[in-house]
Amino acid sequence: MLTTPEKHFKEEAIMEYRNGPDSTGKQRLPVLITLCSIILIVIYGYVLLALKNDGADPSSNKSGQEKATDSATNVFTNKADDNSSNLLPTNKTDDIADHEHRQFVDDTMRELMAEAQLQEQVLDVKEQTPLIKWQKERVENIKRENIKQVIANLANFDDNQFAMTALGEDFGPGDPRSEAFRIVHMSRVGRLMAEGKNDTDLVVPLLKESLLQSLKDWPDAREERRLKWLHSKHGTLMHEEPDNFHKVTAKAIVGTYVLAELQDFDSLALLVNSYKQTEKWIAEHKPYPVFQFPVPPNITLYAMHRLVANYPEDKLSPDAINARDEYIKWSDQNLPEPKIISRSAWHAEYDTSDPMVKITDPKGILHKEQQKIKLTLYPHMYKDRTRFQGYIEDKVDEKTQEWFDTMEPFLKAVVTTNPAPESDSK
Repeated sequence: MLTTPEKHFKEEAIMEYRNGPDSTGKQRLPVLITLCSIILIVIYGYVLLALKNDGADPSSNKSGQEKATDSATNVFTNKADDNSSNLLPTNKTDDIADHEHRQFVDDTMRELMAEAQLQEQVLDVKEQTPLIKWQKERVENIKRENIKQVIANLANFDDNQFAMTALGEDFGPGDPRSEAFRIVHMSRVGRLMAEGKNDTDLVVPLLKESLLQSLKDWPDAREERRLKWLHSKHGTLMHEEPDNFHKVTAKAIVGTYVLAELQDFDSLALLVNSYKQTEKWIAEHKPYPVFQFPVPPNITLYAMHRLVANYPEDKLSPDAINARDEYIKWSDQNLPEPKIISRSAWHAEYDTSDPMVKITDPKGILHKEQQKIKLTLYPHMYKDRTRFQGYIEDKVDEKTQEWFDTMEPFLKAVVTTNPAPESDSK
């Protein structure tokens, strides 16, 4: 939440940026270098072309009248041959090569000019866009963390609090839509996905351990939060740092998502256990004052769907293949494809989803220039526009139950489920 008026903050940040060590002259130096490069490349290309023509073309010894006659003959021949607007001389291989060389120089010039224009636009936008302090601090914090620390710090306010506002409306804990947006806007999720694609063996075991531990810790974390709420004034809780409830919830939901998106098929058993445990918690507890589960059932089901749909066929028995085919028929009729979104990389200078950046960069110039990562945004409704179940009283709704029931024959064919360990807390 901004604590100063937006206009004052923006003007102050812009002045700080302009008067800082990175002056406009230094910022525009790369653009000037690019423009000089364009000029030199064009001059060099045409000098080579001129030298080639002077040294290799026998026609250079012809009189002016002979050259004019040859030129007119070439133009007439080309028009008669193909009536093309892009005329190529037909009587000389060297002239064709010259034409191709000119085309190459022109194409290179256009590409470099486009790059120079983009860099100029980027600098113009940066002059109007404040370098936000908390963004710089968040990047530095995440840089210092190893993968185990990244997972442990998923609920940290430097990252999680901003991600919870990404939808542009009040965050609904346990709501599939709110949670889906929160996941893909967490910078630490971006780092886990990037590191996981590079080294699955490093990231996946730590995520599995974290998710399993979160399922164990959830009952205690929920009860602790419930008691805090009962003893609070007017049901309002204030936190200076994430408590155990925040940490368990963030680790459980991120673990579910990232394991599925890294396509760790061995994680299916863990996700099935998570879903079964969620059903049990829903039956045992009311959704107030604290919701019953760390991961919404439809988020877990969609993560499982991503694994089931892509499960390697060479590892399946004939019965499992048939069960999967039946499930895919159902999912094709009922489940939309997820959206693939492009997000600023976790270590990018600007978070281009920040409303302050969107104000000064409505065309997304910074996003084109910065490092990016593509993430999968899970849907929040079925194909018939029915929303995934959010508020759950005492059991999942009929559509959610149908979803799991249709998937279950395949799950039974490929995984062995074991009940997740429970806490002694009620």
